[in-house]
Amino acid sequence: MVYSDIKIVAERVQTENIEFYQIENFLTKYECNNLIEIMKPRLSPSRIVQNSNTNEYPDTVNSETRNSSTCYFTEQNNLIVSIVESKMSLASANDPMKGEALQGQYYTVGQEFKRHLDTFPSGDENNVHMSRGGQRTWTFMVYLNDVESGGETVFDMIPLSVKPKTGKAIFWNNLTIDSKGDKIVNNYAAHCGSPVLSGEKYILTKWYRESYYK
Repeated sequence: MVYSDIKIVAERVQTENIEFYQIENFLTKYECNNLIEIMKPRLSPSRIVQNSNTNEYPDTVNSETRNSSTCYFTEQNNLIVSIVESKMSLASANDPMKGEALQGQYYTVGQEFKRHLDTFPSGDENNVHMSRGGQRTWTFMVYLNDVESGGETVFDMIPLSVKPKTGKAIFWNNLTIDSKGDKIVNNYAAHCGSPVLSGEKYILTKWYRESYYK
């Protein structure tokens, strides 16, 4: 696949239980450093989605589950943000209109995101989340720096552990097909961001939905 004069080669990771890809050098060191500098003044405590039967789209800080910091990008932040968004969609064959806002996350020593699924649980209490574009389908993650120690993304049910590496991208399908041919949440996609033991960790995360994101 080609974006401008850049060839994007995604390698399928061999596992029977989840559709998972990785791309070495998805971003250059210059791009990664630029994105980190955009992130730094915009970081605030990371939040997690809450169940709700109201019309609001609730989230909350839960430091026991996720104690990192987060920043939301827009294409207006920088030309590089626009380029990264386009490359993500091309590499994963996802419609950019189905993508949530690009996020950046920062972890310092001891910070982590405990084991979780990126999808929404079924039930009426999550109708407010599903109404904004359906279920989350693909997750696309890019590591913006090397981490001295710790910070791996771990899928314990596969099992698979990915060490942060500057510019490396991973992306995976959060859904699978059941015996009836219906799309369902793939529990093998459960993962965690392991605690950073030394150094710091910067990543990008983008989620795609089943239909256009509102």
